[in-house]
Amino acid sequence: AERLALDIKNVLHELQKLPLNIKDEKSFVDTALEANREIIAQESNKRQKIMAT
Repeated sequence: AERLALDIKNVLHELQKLPLNIKDEKSFVDTALEANREIIAQESNKRQKIMAT
């Protein structure tokens, strides 16, 4: 549950960085998915660095 809460917090943080000119729901959902993909990529990179050491 803590992990999920952290993921949601990270998604919201990524969304806050984006421009606020989102016009419709589809672009909002696309933006949220993009932010989520960015977080997953960052987490993956962190894991790879840890594994490499």
